Amino acid sequence: MHIITKIEQQKKNIHRYSVFLNEEYSFSISEDTLVKLRLKKSMEIDKDRLDYILEQEEIDSCKAYGLKLLSYKARNEYEIKDKMLKKGYNENHIEEAIKYLREQNYIDDEEYAKNYIQDRVKIKKLGYNRIKGELFQKRIDGEIIEDTLNELIDMEDEYKRALELAEKKVNTTYRNDDTQAVYRKLGGFLQRKGYSMDIIIKVLNKILKHE
Repeated sequence: MHIITKIEQQKKNIHRYSVFLNEEYSFSISEDTLVKLRLKKSMEIDKDRLDYILEQEEIDSCKAYGLKLLSYKARNEYEIKDKMLKKGYNENHIEEAIKYLREQNYIDDEEYAKNYIQDRVKIKKLGYNRIKGELFQKRIDGEIIEDTLNELIDMEDEYKRALELAEKKVNTTYRNDDTQAVYRKLGGFLQRKGYSMDIIIKVLNKILKHE
């Protein structure tokens, strides 16, 4: 049996505390965990209770790390899990932390996908296929990808974006190329941007006056 003989606020981090058992330093704990578990001086702690305290501290630390990551930029669930694993957190503790972050709506892969699609369409002018591939690489659930893409991307608007990109390329980068070179280069450019072959052919015919 151990007895908490002192709980001391740390000088370098006022939100963490050093806990002494039987007059000797034992472990460090966050203010949140300290309050949640109602730890106080003279409290008796057996081995099971000590293990539980340390486990809760690890889970809270994992949660805090997740929140820190999200404070820098939006991330999906897989990205956060991957960062936590590389940081060395226990997989069970990661699952607890992820569950908390999900329940508090700090992470939401559906919302992440929507924001990602809108950003890639508006800023990068990327097509359906390219965005779909990027979201798969980010390990977003396939059903979420399909649903959000179909909800947010209208194929008529997709064609208009591809046409706008093509017209700009023809009037700048490819303005001195012959028709065959423009056809080849423009097709490759639009394909890399992620537009479908149907849209690419339609745009090329429009640009090169084949319709």
